[in-house]
Amino acid sequence: SNRAGSQLPDGFPTLAADSFVVLFAGGYNTWLDTETMLNGLLRAMEEDHRIHFVSTGGALRGHDETSYQRFVELARGSAHQDRFHFCGWVPTDTLPAVYGRSQLGLFVDLPCYEAEFGARTRVLEAMESGVAVAGTDFCDQTHELAQTDMFHSLPPQDPAAVAALITGLSTQW
Repeated sequence: SNRAGSQLPDGFPTLAADSFVVLFAGGYNTWLDTETMLNGLLRAMEEDHRIHFVSTGGALRGHDETSYQRFVELARGSAHQDRFHFCGWVPTDTLPAVYGRSQLGLFVDLPCYEAEFGARTRVLEAMESGVAVAGTDFCDQTHELAQTDMFHSLPPQDPAAVAALITGLSTQW
């Protein structure tokens, strides 16, 4: 898929046309709930073989270099390792094509001050690119976005809810 003349980044997987792509874009920080995100994705993948996870971004040098590595290791050790795709940090000009090939952005935070008061840049970027977002709803901005049909609220630390939302959307797609 090609949006606004943008090319997919090197390393972006070649996927079947009916693949439902769940995207995580950006840094894996200390308040990202990687455990809930991974377990929810694995449960969703059990239900729907078309679900693929694509990650652009990665570790945050000097801030959090372990969350990303741990997530990658666990995903690559899972029964669905062939449906996890890690592109690493990609050129900004490829992001329109990445969003154009994605059906859902997924952002699962832990309940903490950063999630409550931090900027929701990745959520806004996905939505501005026309990609619906499933995310935890901890701040005024996400409360407001939850009133739209583009933001799907997730309860914190609930992998079953993550899986149910992803599979619900993938089967409607």
